[in-house]
Amino acid sequence: DFVSFARGRVMDKVQRLAYGVFLDFVNDDYETEPDGTMSPAELKRLQGDIDDTVNSEMVGEISGFRSDVPLVQDVAGKTKVILKTRPRNYHKYIEVELGFEKTSE
Repeated sequence: DFVSFARGRVMDKVQRLAYGVFLDFVNDDYETEPDGTMSPAELKRLQGDIDDTVNSEMVGEISGFRSDVPLVQDVAGKTKVILKTRPRNYHKYIEVELGFEKTSE
């Protein structure tokens, strides 16, 4: 999917935009459930923020975008977001996963 320079640039820009929103979320205070998982409401807020940012900044460069944030994520483990982007003049979505993993150090 990254065989063309143009598609690679589009995906790089989408990743940078989503990463900025994701990093702000991870570094911010957010609600957790009693069992240590993230609140589904907070994860939906993250997903909405990523979708809004990418869709507003990439007008004319992409034909479609959606993010997928799994609703069950352990705060002590790996937090991930899946980005699904369809560059302009391309017939399918390209999927990329971003994630942060907490270490014990």
